[in-house]
Amino acid sequence: MAVFFLETSALLKRYKEETGSDLVRLLFSLQQQGDLLVASYFALIETESALTRGFKGRLFDEETFRLSIQRLTGDFRILFIQPVPLSTLRICSRLVRNHALKAADALHLATAIELTERSGARPIFASSDEELVRAATQETFQVVNPTEKEVEGNLLRQRRLWQV
Repeated sequence: MAVFFLETSALLKRYKEETGSDLVRLLFSLQQQGDLLVASYFALIETESALTRGFKGRLFDEETFRLSIQRLTGDFRILFIQPVPLSTLRICSRLVRNHALKAADALHLATAIELTERSGARPIFASSDEELVRAATQETFQVVNPTEKEVEGNLLRQRRLWQV
């Protein structure tokens, strides 16, 4: 079983068709085969915010928005949702200083670090944010960037190595 941690830039690709959406669909199909998909409560709120702002900014119509929110709400039952306790916020502070990350990005990475510390499972960090990918790599996470070319084939070939 592989564990994948999805931060907002990756998770959003499930609800909004864009470069990298195919890989995120693949991750959700792997979840049906026993892999674990993890996200923080914050990522779910941030994803809902992005979808709502996209609708209000007329990036998509009301039906697309309604279906996206409905799917996100359903995914609350599929995803392993991580809380954001005070201990995670303390890790954020270190990440902001060490990597010059935005607060939200530090929160995602800190949540993945906290998950590792509590469970012993080191998730594969999924993000399409280049700064966050760089920081996650420096924090010794295996990283999947849905927007990279040929990432889907590489993911399937290397998945066995990432099993926890």
